[in-house]
Amino acid sequence: MASGKAALLKWCQNNTHGHKHVNVKNFTTSWADGLAFCALIHNYRPELIPYDTLSPSNAEKNLTLAFTTAEKLGIPPLLDVEDIIDLPKPEPFSIMTYLSQFYHFFKSNNAKACGGGIASISADDGPASKSSAPASNTGGGGGGQSGRGSATRPASARMKAPLRETTSNANMCAGCGNRLCGSTVDAPGGMYHDACFKCHKCRTKLGNRCANIDGKPYC
Repeated sequence: MASGKAALLKWCQNNTHGHKHVNVKNFTTSWADGLAFCALIHNYRPELIPYDTLSPSNAEKNLTLAFTTAEKLGIPPLLDVEDIIDLPKPEPFSIMTYLSQFYHFFKSNNAKACGGGIASISADDGPASKSSAPASNTGGGGGGQSGRGSATRPASARMKAPLRETTSNANMCAGCGNRLCGSTVDAPGGMYHDACFKCHKCRTKLGNRCANIDGKPYC
């Protein structure tokens, strides 16, 4: 049985199969128009997504619908619509990390299970049954701090934030407050999911460099 990244892809394929205009082959372009995210939610909670009314030509609408619906269910909002539509090719680790939250939520019917990580994912042979999870937001709050400290550097100093893969549940994302999984960034203020690594002031998605001002990342 596949595990990790391959298992997550297989699970996404199983649970979007049969939805018009959706053919999940990767963690980048297959998600760009938002329909695959909508199909994944629709597979479990068809009453929340009017899938037959959606069009691949309206990516922003599709992504907004999927992300807001997922957040209402309790899935942490690790991606913004701009993270997808503003890039010619969406960043795969960010999408993998976000989709791992869908996997753990729908597998357990429990928003508190969303931080399970990518490494613990295993693919079933066929599509999972529909979930009866309540449509209420019981997810963890944002703003949590990692247990790892970070020395404060001069405000003008710019640092390179290392990107790494982690399967540890010991640390929490300093951006969203949920358990770290998938691609993470070690930066001022603690550890972040790559998708949560944003400027403390303007919330612009940061690359692999940032300014350290009072122990917070700035662009």
